[in-house]
Amino acid sequence: MGRKTVPLAALAVFVLAMIYFSSYAEYGLAYDEGYLLDGVEKLMEGQLIYRDFHHTYAPGRFYLMAGVFKVFGKNLLAERYVFAFLEALKCMLAFLIVREVTGSRLAFVAPLLVMIAPGPWHKVFFSSLGFLATYMVLVSYRRRPAFLLFTGVVLACCAVFRQDVAGFATVGGLAALVIHGLTEGRGVADSLRRIVYLAAGIAAVAVPFLVYFHLEGALEPMIHKITVDGMRDNLTNRMPYPGLGARTPLDSSYLAYVLPVRLLFYLPFPAYGLAAATIIWSALRRRWQPAMTSLLVVTAVSVLAFNQSMWRSDLGHLLQSMQYVFLLIPVMLAIAFRRLGKGGWSSALKVLLVVLPPAFLVWASIGVVAGSTDFRVMPVFEKEGLSVGDVEYLGSAAVRVGNDTRLELERARVYVRPVEAKFFTALGRFLDMNTSPGDYVLAVPQLQMLYFFYDRKNPTRYAHYRRGIEPDDEDRYIADIEAHSTEYILLTEPYEGARLGGTRRSFADYARRVRNWIFDNYVEVDRLGSVRILKRKP
Repeated sequence: MGRKTVPLAALAVFVLAMIYFSSYAEYGLAYDEGYLLDGVEKLMEGQLIYRDFHHTYAPGRFYLMAGVFKVFGKNLLAERYVFAFLEALKCMLAFLIVREVTGSRLAFVAPLLVMIAPGPWHKVFFSSLGFLATYMVLVSYRRRPAFLLFTGVVLACCAVFRQDVAGFATVGGLAALVIHGLTEGRGVADSLRRIVYLAAGIAAVAVPFLVYFHLEGALEPMIHKITVDGMRDNLTNRMPYPGLGARTPLDSSYLAYVLPVRLLFYLPFPAYGLAAATIIWSALRRRWQPAMTSLLVVTAVSVLAFNQSMWRSDLGHLLQSMQYVFLLIPVMLAIAFRRLGKGGWSSALKVLLVVLPPAFLVWASIGVVAGSTDFRVMPVFEKEGLSVGDVEYLGSAAVRVGNDTRLELERARVYVRPVEAKFFTALGRFLDMNTSPGDYVLAVPQLQMLYFFYDRKNPTRYAHYRRGIEPDDEDRYIADIEAHSTEYILLTEPYEGARLGGTRRSFADYARRVRNWIFDNYVEVDRLGSVRILKRKP
C-alpha cells in the first residue's frame, strides 16, 4: 500500500465503520450507561465530580457528554452517536496502528475484528483513547524531538478520559525512546532531550488540570477515588478467570455455543506468546529494526490493558481489553506471511490464516447471543461459570436480536425487548402519577437509567451502591437520602443467594445496614416485576 493512499484508506475505514455502528445505535439498553448519565446530569446541575459526587473514572467522558447534551439536548441517541463516532475512530486508528507497524494491507484485518466484537458502548473510552495514545507514540518516537511535545499533549488529553490506557501508552513510548536511542546510536543526551519534550507536553495539560481541581477542592478526593476506591471496587467485584476444562457434557449445545466463548478468553495468550517470541528472537539475532520497537510498544500496551480482564473476568471487561489483541493478530499474520513466501500451498494457507480470526469471532458472537437470549443455553453458561451477561455487552449488531419494541420516551426513543418496554412504560406512569420532574427518587442498587429517562434526581452522591462501600460512605448515603426528603425508593434485588467471584452478590448481603435502614423508614406500596416500590413512612 502506497503511503499516499493510506489517508484515503483510513478515511474509508472510518466512514464505513461509522455507518455500521450508527445502524444499531437505536437498539438495546446497557444498564451501565446509567452510571455515566447520572454523573453527566450532576455535572450539568453545577456539581463537581469527586468533590460533590462519587466516581472512579477520569472526568473527561462526563464533560464530553455534558457538552453534547447542551448542544443537542438530553437524548440517549445523542450519547449513542458519540459512542458510534468513537468506535469508528477506533477502527480507523486500528488500521493506522497496524499499518505503521507492518506496512501491510493486512492492516484492514484489525478494524474488521473490532467491528465484529467492539465491546460495550460505554466502555469505548478504554480502547478508542488508548488507541489514539498508542498511535501517537508510534508515529513520534522516530521524529524530531519537538514533535514529542505534541505527543505529550495528546497523551495527557487521553488521560483526562482514561488515565490507565494513557499511562500504558506512555510507558510504551518511554521504552521506545530508550530502545530507539540505543539502536540508532543517538546517545543518552538525545534520548533525555526527547523524554523532556514528551514530559513537557504532558505537563502542559496535566498541570492546569490538576491546579483547577486543587483550587476547587476536588484533587485529593479525585486521587483517592481513582486509585484507592477504584482498586477496592476491582477487589470486591473480582471474578475467577474461566478455566479451559468443561463442567458440563460436551454435547452439541456446548460445542456450538459455550466452547467458542470459553476459547475467546484464551485468544490473547497465543498472540502475546508469538509477539514476545518475535521480539526476543530479533534481539538475540541482533537484527533489531524500528518495526520491532513498534511491535514492542503495541505488545506492552496490550498486555497491560489485559490486566482489566484478569480482575473482572466477564464478557464486557474481556472485550474491552480484547481490542488491543485485535492489533496484534494482523501484525503476527504479516510476520508469518513474510516467511511463507508466494504461490502454491502458501497462498491457500495465507487465505486460511486471514479468514480464521474473524470467523472465530463470529462463532463466539453466536455463542454470546445464545447465552443471552436462549433459555435452553443460559443454564449451561451458568454451570460453566462463564459470565456472558446481556447481548449488549458483545457490542455488535447482534444487539438487534430481540430488541424489536420501540420505547417511546422523550429522552430514549430506542428499541428494546417487549418486556422492557412494558416495564419502563409502567414505571413512567407511576412516576408521573406520584412525583414530578426534578423530584428526588432513589433507585438501588440498579436501574440508574430512570434518572435520565424520567428527569428525576438521584438523592445520593453515588451513581450506584458500591459493593466495596465503607462505613463512612454508608453514613453519607443514608444522610443524602434524608437530606433530600426522598419519598420513593425503587429497590431491585437481583441475584438472590448468588455470588460474584468471592463476593456475595445479593444486596441483602453486601448492603445489610443500608437495606435495614430503608425498611425501617419505608414501606412497600407497589411492585413492578422484580422492582419493589417503597414509600417513606409517615
